[in-house]
Amino acid sequence: MIQEAMTLTRIGQVISICGDQAQVALDDSFIETAGQDRQGQLASFAVIPIGETRVVGLITAISAEEKDAPVRMSVHLIGQIIENHFSRGVQQYPMIGDPLGLISQEDLQLILDMPRQNEQEFSSSFPLGRFALNSQYKVYLNGRQFFSKHVAILGNSGSGKSCTVTKIISESIKHPNTQMILFDVHGEYRRAFSDDNNQLLPNVTYLNENDLVVPYWLLRYQELDTLFVDRSDRRIIPNQTSFLKEALLKLKRSAAKNLDLLVNYNIDTPIYFSLAQLKLYAENMNQSRFVLNTNRYAFVRSALRNLTLDEQEQILLTQKAQFNQGNPEGEVPHALYFQSLTGLIDLFDHKLNDHRYDFLLRPIEHARKSPLFCQLFPQVKEDQSDWSGMIVSILKLLTGQLEQRRNLTIVDLSGIPFDIIDLTVGLLSRLIFDFNFYTQSTFRRPIVLIFEEAHNYIPSDTSKQSFARVAIERIAKEGRKYGVSAIIVSQRPSEVSHTVLSQCNNMIVLRLNNPEDQNYITKVISDQFANLIGMLPILSPGEGFVIGDCVPLPLRTLIALPDRRPASGNVDFIEAWRNPQPADQLNYTINRWIKQERPQN
Repeated sequence: MIQEAMTLTRIGQVISICGDQAQVALDDSFIETAGQDRQGQLASFAVIPIGETRVVGLITAISAEEKDAPVRMSVHLIGQIIENHFSRGVQQYPMIGDPLGLISQEDLQLILDMPRQNEQEFSSSFPLGRFALNSQYKVYLNGRQFFSKHVAILGNSGSGKSCTVTKIISESIKHPNTQMILFDVHGEYRRAFSDDNNQLLPNVTYLNENDLVVPYWLLRYQELDTLFVDRSDRRIIPNQTSFLKEALLKLKRSAAKNLDLLVNYNIDTPIYFSLAQLKLYAENMNQSRFVLNTNRYAFVRSALRNLTLDEQEQILLTQKAQFNQGNPEGEVPHALYFQSLTGLIDLFDHKLNDHRYDFLLRPIEHARKSPLFCQLFPQVKEDQSDWSGMIVSILKLLTGQLEQRRNLTIVDLSGIPFDIIDLTVGLLSRLIFDFNFYTQSTFRRPIVLIFEEAHNYIPSDTSKQSFARVAIERIAKEGRKYGVSAIIVSQRPSEVSHTVLSQCNNMIVLRLNNPEDQNYITKVISDQFANLIGMLPILSPGEGFVIGDCVPLPLRTLIALPDRRPASGNVDFIEAWRNPQPADQLNYTINRWIKQERPQN
């Protein structure tokens, strides 16, 4: 060890120590040669020998206050090498006058090849790319630390985020029981996980708007409220919300009885009820009247007025009821619901008639039209009075628990109405969390949720309601205890929930030009890395800093391209402008537009 310290390539000496920061005065001899061999650059490493220990630091700044002033280097102390073993943290601090040297090739090899030194760690690690300052070294991520502590992948559009995500997924699904769910906002990733004939890989499930089924009865009351309550007239919003709560309790009663839940169920219990029946009930109550001075409904047919209240309620729930119009004598309109539910009914009609909502509002019919769903779960074709059990099929589909194991589920959100992407992502994320929450720890399988374009549905703005933000913030805070981890992917980190990003112990930060995003990243990671964050605008595509528990040190990394790339490249305007379009292309496009049929990438 002493021999190694004596052969140190000295470049300066420590002149100040404060916390984990060391200030170094550089030797004139080093300054004269540094420009020739390009050693001692920002984001490279240096060592300070202290007896048999070598303290390892990251070079974060080089400066000279005046022309002839001494050149100073700022070094962020990160770890130490003792007996050829590197570990995070520093036990012995440098003193004023201690020498600082460039890290040797042997020490760099020791740090970057840590996964190779431990068979258990090697088996859980995977290659991401190569060290940017010396590309002969590979950069490995510790899979255990990477997936168990949440991840953020951040960078401008075109910086290489999608290829980075694809690389990570491709390496991860080599394990036979990996389970990942990718929320793909722009429909980019199918191509990356298909073969040369555009056929999906056998361990991948792809769910677009034709095969995704998310039954409305899994929504909580607040989510249904957002979908159907008309807020154009503030005076009658309480009337609609009161009706919705009352109706849900009544309509879920049948399924609750079948499942022996009558004592425990509530408006949020995820059991079946008929949306058509809810609409019918709303239409009836919107016209409802009482016989004056009684609690009996004033149906047109006199015989129905003599039924018990329970029998009358059953009519209102199951068939079109007839009430007198105008102001008939001896009758009084329902004080809460009469003519107050029209907006609610209109929203029912509008969304039920928009086929883009079929995956959510007509899930049974939608599933029967899906070749994938019918092939995997043929029982969907059978008639049933209670569809509560459909959640089993949906969770099997999402978690890959099919006859042939699937390791990756791609949820393509590009064909789903933008106004319910938040609700859809929130519901599916909550389902996965709840599934693992209620699974015995012995049988719990870790699941990684990957949220592409996260700023679109996990906003930092808490003044606006976001179901996805609520669900994913819970995953960020509690998911690790139950084997649910998140990978947050965004080009605007300053617009992503601060709660979520602050829980990401691992980050891959690619090129970022926006000063707001750079400042926010500086706050999230550490002020000591501020100078490195200042380098983000000059990174090349596919180059980024890997920071966190998954790597031994913050590493500037050239991320390797995946075998197959996602369809995320920019349109080549010039090349497209050089070539004429087919004559019938306009009509063909408009025809698909009218039919709401999106082309496959």
